[in-house]
Amino acid sequence: MKFNQKDITVNENMLSTQRLNIGYLNPKSIIASNINLNLQQGQLYCLIGPNGSGKTTLLRTLSGFLKPLDGHIFMSGKDLSQFSTSKLSTHISIVLTKQPALPLLTVFDVVAMGRHPFTDFWGHITASDKAIVLNALHMVNIENKISCFFDHLSDGEKQKVMIAKALAQQTPFIFLDEPAAFLDFPSRIEIMQLLSELAHHQNKTILLSTHDVPLAFQYADEIILMALSKPTISAKPSEIILENLLEDYFSLNGKKYNPFSLPNYFKYPFKHPIFIVENEESHSPLKVLLEQRGFSTVSKPEESQCLLKVDNNGEIKFYYHQQVLKFKRLEEFDIFLKNVQE
Repeated sequence: MKFNQKDITVNENMLSTQRLNIGYLNPKSIIASNINLNLQQGQLYCLIGPNGSGKTTLLRTLSGFLKPLDGHIFMSGKDLSQFSTSKLSTHISIVLTKQPALPLLTVFDVVAMGRHPFTDFWGHITASDKAIVLNALHMVNIENKISCFFDHLSDGEKQKVMIAKALAQQTPFIFLDEPAAFLDFPSRIEIMQLLSELAHHQNKTILLSTHDVPLAFQYADEIILMALSKPTISAKPSEIILENLLEDYFSLNGKKYNPFSLPNYFKYPFKHPIFIVENEESHSPLKVLLEQRGFSTVSKPEESQCLLKVDNNGEIKFYYHQQVLKFKRLEEFDIFLKNVQE
């Protein structure tokens, strides 16, 4: 399957690249080449790959911080080179891994900074701007911290504030460089759920880089997979899994690794039985799959702490204590089961 040979369409609601080469000048160093992407509205894209594969370089190039070494980037129907810095800030908002030190600013002040591309020379905030800021705080569920100093927040709260700032900027494209880095497991889940909801319900195009491969596969509409000396691939998570591409892209010194292994934060006792919520279409294949992988099932929920459920949209949810893992396809769930056994 030639993922990187997709036809590229240029239109008003999309960011796309054509034969894009990224890297650095002086001296010239090409990190990745022939990148062809279509980033559409209302979609969450997760950029994954080993260290040094060019994830941050790609984000910086798509954001306009770095110039392409070759090829083109089209945004809203125009070449990115035609946008001024001020015009770019009305189309793309950026959330970086490391939050800035803002010791004297409140949460409201920080989020209000997202309105600066639209304010007058003096940066005056109007009543309309204030309403937009308050709405952004509400969307990320942190309005209760509105008067707190930014530097007094937890890392997870700071990240939510920076996402609110990006929302207040009201750009169609939001790029995030490892937004869940340094956060604990519940906070990582919360941030990924938030970004997924914003993409789907606010019709944003959201692109983020992450080293948390299992979470990326749970929440991304498409995965962008990068590695040195390999083509950059953009495809649905299930397509990448079915093509067995991950081990080829995550290799070191000739050894291949499967990054879709069970995360350290989720420990499941192999012999613990599973209760499957009744669903005529899904119950039988799930039961057969579990038994093939050596798991046992029970007929009553009180006989197990584990629950397996298939939603109406076909999403598989695996509940264990206070944790939940989501799988969009049966193939993804099967990989999870294999990794539990290892």
